[in-house]
Amino acid sequence: MSSHSSRPGNRGLTAWLDVDRQNFRRAVRFLRKTSTLQDEDEVILSYRNGSLEVTTIGTSALVDATGSWPGHARTKFRKLNIFSRLSYRKRKLRFEVRDDELRLETVKIHCFWYPTKESPIILPLYAPLLKVLGLQLKYSDEQLINSGVMARLLKALREKEQLIESATRALRELGVEDAESVVRKLAEEGICKVNESASSNQALARGQQGGTNGDANLPRRHDD
Repeated sequence: MSSHSSRPGNRGLTAWLDVDRQNFRRAVRFLRKTSTLQDEDEVILSYRNGSLEVTTIGTSALVDATGSWPGHARTKFRKLNIFSRLSYRKRKLRFEVRDDELRLETVKIHCFWYPTKESPIILPLYAPLLKVLGLQLKYSDEQLINSGVMARLLKALREKEQLIESATRALRELGVEDAESVVRKLAEEGICKVNESASSNQALARGQQGGTNGDANLPRRHDD
């Protein structure tokens, strides 16, 4: 057990990270400017390779950090934005997770904590419909919720139903029997085909290039 977790006053402490105040503010500003984030959208805070990674759909930002953060914290962007707007004199700020709260110094916001080593699912900023629909073929509901992308998938599923309904009406006017079943079968085959092809290409690219890690404090957009 680390000396930090054994000190008095740390009862209920799940995770903690020390981050640079200015770098954290830059990261949040970057997310506001380069994504389509709304206040109620969710962000994921995770820790890898010595950096706090703040991830949302299409964008992530890395901030140098030290500490123990064995999982992901999920919260609303609106609440995380509160942290970045507060005035602190100290250069180093401490994030903590206690029970269902994410704390920055003396300020607390609600969060969901997931003790996992899995990387959060990252969607491109302008992911095509078929790629979003393919998420349900690759991940469990729990993984989708933990990564904050379930709302995006549900929106895509509603859009799929609208397209199926439109195509079904058109085929019925042309006298196609059992039009809805035909359209649904073709749609599911298309979703599977596109996502199987994408998975094969990604695996090939990883084998040729190997894994890469982003530099600390370097924001990144995911536009592919």
